[in-house]
Order: sequence, then C-alpha cells, then structure tokens
Amino acid sequence: MTAVPSVQQHPASVDAYIRHGWSLVPIPPGTKGPTHKGWNLRESALRSQADLPAGFGIGLAHAYSGTMALDVDHWDRADAELQKHGISLQSLYDAPDAVVVNSSNPGHGKLLYAMPFGLALPSKKLIDTDAQGKNYNYLDFRCATANGLTMQDVLPPSIHPNTLQPYRWAGYGHWTRLPTIPQPLLDWWQSMLEADKQRNIGVEGGIDASWEEIRSALEQINPDISREEWINVGMALHWAGTQTNQLDAALHLWNEWSAQSQTKYPGERGIITQWSSFRPDKA
Repeated sequence: MTAVPSVQQHPASVDAYIRHGWSLVPIPPGTKGPTHKGWNLRESALRSQADLPAGFGIGLAHAYSGTMALDVDHWDRADAELQKHGISLQSLYDAPDAVVVNSSNPGHGKLLYAMPFGLALPSKKLIDTDAQGKNYNYLDFRCATANGLTMQDVLPPSIHPNTLQPYRWAGYGHWTRLPTIPQPLLDWWQSMLEADKQRNIGVEGGIDASWEEIRSALEQINPDISREEWINVGMALHWAGTQTNQLDAALHLWNEWSAQSQTKYPGERGIITQWSSFRPDKA
C-alpha cells in the first residue's frame, strides 16, 4: 500500500483563509472529506491554524462561506450537458476571473464561485450510465444540504488521496476574489431543484410524491439502521429515480442521508459502488 504523504501546509494558509472569511473543516489524511460527528455544523469550523491536527488537510465549508463549487468528474459528459444550456465548460475555465482547484486528476476539475448574498442552495449531483450499465457522477453543484448544513470541498495545499499530489490553485483569477456564479449556471441549478419538487414519482403506480416530500420522510429515519434496511432504502430511491429518469436526484438523496450516519457511512465511493449494483428489472 502506498503511503499517503503528510500535508506540507504553509504556516499561514489556514489563517489566511479564515481571515478572508472562509469557514474551514479538517480533512483526515488519505481522504477527501471529514469523518467526525458534527463536522458540518457551523460551530465545528476551525478557528486557527493551531486547531488543525498534524498532517490533516482543509476543506471549504461552502454554506457558511458564501461559496459553491462546480465539480467536474467527467469533462466531456459535463461539457455536453452544459452546452444544452448554452454554457461552455472551457469558457468557464478560460474566464479572466476563473478560480480553479486543480487536483492533477485528468478529466476532473473544480471551479469555485461566490454565491449571491444570503443564498445557499441544496447541492445537486448529475449522474449518467455508461455502456456497461454502471452509474457515474459527471457534474456536481456543491453548496449546502437540504436541511441547511454545509457541503465541503478540499482546498490547496491538501493532498489528493488518489494522485498523492497537493491540490493547487489554478485559473486566471485569485481565490481572494471569487467571481459570482454565472447567472446561466445559477438559473439551471435552481430549475433542477424546482423540478425535484414536482409531484411526479410513480403516480400511475400509486405513489404520488415529490422529491422534497421523500427527502422530508427520509429525514425521519435514523441512517444508523441495519445494512439490509439501508440497502432497501437505496433500492427504493433507485426505483423512484428510474421511474422519473432522475437517478441523479435519487443517488444524491441517498448519499446525503447516509452521510448523516455516525458509524456506518461507507463514503461517496462506497455509495456509488452499491448504487451501481441496483437493477430496476429485479424484484
């Protein structure tokens, strides 16, 4: 097993981000996200460099920082979808004020934007299916959870767990002057969230519900349930996503709910692996 290098943290990097008004969370070595209970609460944010455990990376808590990330996990597929809405992914990257987090992972990228004042939208994940029938995430609007807590994205100079290289700032802009999210991107994001509220899930099959109603019902279930029950929840959401051709919404909801578990959350990669095993033609 390859050893994960410790973060070579610039002595002032955490404090510089905090002075800028950003809310930060600690990221354990070898991961891309925090694992401790309550990490996404506002009061859990780092107060200074001294609060960061040795070797840990740092993540930007979007909902508490007035920021969001457009996370690209498959460049060509993401660009094709953006083009349908009159948006060029390359043009976003080439903008004179573009702020990019570079992970040195080919086909992946991340643009950071400031949100309009006081606005923290629920995150939205876009999923597609490859030729082998496997689901994959290709684009992600990241900011907040549906219940008002924060999502996070890793900041430089944290170490990427796969490439083992430090995240780096890129783009023609500077992180201290984030551009506001372009209006076409914001409009598309909000339209997808509005579509999730429509009562359109399996009406002919006797289930008249919206994604928001399903999300509200799911919040009443403790995610620290047995694995069999957890799988059943995932399969039910997968069925709903299949019925409405909104597998991305269903997967995002399952991941968001599962991540609230104190002991059993398998991580986003584990979620996607399990999700890919579900088949709508199975009983």
